[in-house]
Amino acid sequence: MQVWSFAPSISLPLFTGGSNLSQLRYAEAEKKGLIATYEKSIQSAFKDVADALARRETLSEELDAQRQYVAAEQTSLDIAMKSYQAGVGDYLSVLTAQRTLWSAKTTLLSLQQTDLNNRITLWQSLGGAPVKLTRRAPEPGLYKESLWHVFPSPGR
Repeated sequence: MQVWSFAPSISLPLFTGGSNLSQLRYAEAEKKGLIATYEKSIQSAFKDVADALARRETLSEELDAQRQYVAAEQTSLDIAMKSYQAGVGDYLSVLTAQRTLWSAKTTLLSLQQTDLNNRITLWQSLGGAPVKLTRRAPEPGLYKESLWHVFPSPGR
C-alpha cells in the first residue's frame, strides 16, 4: 500500500546567532563602498572633461599662432627666393628660409596631431565610443613639388 502526502514544508533557522544581521550589515557596507567608487569615477570623468576643454583652448591659441608663423616664414622664403632669382641675394638665405619654414610646418603638424588626440580624449571623456584609427595612403600628387623650386637655378 502506498501513501501520498502533500504538505508544504518550511525550513527556517530559529537560532542563527546573528548571522542574518551580520550579512545585512556586510551588504550595506558593500553598497556604500560601491557608491563611493561610482562617485569617484564620476568625479574623475568631470575632471577629464574639464582638463580636455582647458587643453583645447590653449591648443587653439597655439595653432593660430603657429599658422601665422608658418605664413610669415613662407613670405620670408618667397622674398629670399625672389632676391636670389633677381641676383641680389645668396642661395644660403634661401636654404635657411626653407629650413626654418619646414621646421615651422613640422611644429604645426605636431600641434595638429595633438589637437586631434585632444578631441579624441574629449570625445571619450564625454562617453563616446572608442575611436578606431586607420591609416590611409596619401592622395596621389599630395607631395608633388618640382625640383626647380627646391634647387632653383639663378635664371629662374
